[in-house]
Amino acid sequence: MEKNIKMLQLRLADMKKTLQQELRTPGNPNYHSDLMETNSAAVLTPSQISTKNFPNVVRRDDDDVNFKYLKHVVIKFLTSREY
Repeated sequence: MEKNIKMLQLRLADMKKTLQQELRTPGNPNYHSDLMETNSAAVLTPSQISTKNFPNVVRRDDDDVNFKYLKHVVIKFLTSREY
């Protein structure tokens, strides 16, 4: 039983490392900004919040902010020690 738990913990740690490496690859369009934002909190300032005049049109800036936030949440979840 303990051997299975140990093996699963090692697999989880390996998966976390792999995900973090893939998110930091130079091929990623957010590579340079991600290097500086890895340990920062995901807090949006008023200048980053935009209003939409057309609810059916999704702007590229909004997609970028949503992707960064989602990535931040996933990384924080995977690197948390509360399991």
